[in-house]
Amino acid sequence: MDSSIINTVLKHGQEERKVDKDFINRWVLVQRPHQVTFHKPTEPPVHAFESGFLGASVKALQEFVSSNFGQSGLGSSSSDDWIAHDAFAVIDARTGEGEDLTEEDAHHLFQNLRDQAGNMVVNPLYTTLESGMEQMNKWLGEQGSSGHLVWIEARMASAGAITKTYGIWNIGVVAALTQAKDTFLDT
Repeated sequence: MDSSIINTVLKHGQEERKVDKDFINRWVLVQRPHQVTFHKPTEPPVHAFESGFLGASVKALQEFVSSNFGQSGLGSSSSDDWIAHDAFAVIDARTGEGEDLTEEDAHHLFQNLRDQAGNMVVNPLYTTLESGMEQMNKWLGEQGSSGHLVWIEARMASAGAITKTYGIWNIGVVAALTQAKDTFLDT
């Protein structure tokens, strides 16, 4: 894989950390499914490599991440230093395009988000982006409190990814990717 896009993402992570000390650069590059050594955070430059995940579906990646990482998983060195088992990023050629989730993407997400029974999570008659976010966030909160891990696929530009990831955990995926950082820092 051409490492220039990966290095761009990693450099953005370093830059965000320098600008705002509230954010921790937690980018960890996983190149192969059988990898056991990880650099936390992974620092640029990364040299070209053959990815062991080419052609993997999002579902296969979700299963890999959730079953291999976490507080007692691969890359864990203490209860405070581990690789997340509930989030990951796919860095590919599209990552270099630099586009975040748009309002149109959010509406698409609302229309396609389904619960385990296949029912729509967001009422198709929602009237505003805010009401769609409210319904989705309520459902996500219910899933989290009952111990269900929910995966949401969203696109974000590499610039600001650490800040946006922080926002996703605090105010939700749609709000974090469509609002400025200052609107969610104090929540």
